[in-house]
Amino acid sequence: MLLFQTLGVLCQDGIIRFINIHTCKLLFDVGTIENKINNATVSPNGRFVVAVNEDGSMNIYNLQALSEDINQKLKDSRLRVKSAPARGKENKLKEDEDWGQ
Repeated sequence: MLLFQTLGVLCQDGIIRFINIHTCKLLFDVGTIENKINNATVSPNGRFVVAVNEDGSMNIYNLQALSEDINQKLKDSRLRVKSAPARGKENKLKEDEDWGQ
C-alpha cells in the first residue's frame, strides 16, 4: 500500500509534503503559503491527516484519496507527442514509457 511507503513532513513554509521513502520523490502536498499549517496529526490507521491552519481553521485530508487523485492526474498527463520524421526515421514518445512513477 502506498501510504506505508510515504513520509509526511510539515515544512517551515507551512505546507505538508508527502514523499515516497523508497524513491525520495515528492508525491503530493497539502496547505498553502498564504494560510500556513501550524500543526498536524495523523489518524491511528494512517489514512487521514488533521491540519490546523494559521487562521484557526481545521482541515481533514484523506491521504488515500489524495494519492489516488495524484496517480490519476499523472496517468492523464502523459505526453502523446509525435514529431516530424528526422532523416527518414520517425521519433515519438510512447504512451507506456516510464515517466518516473
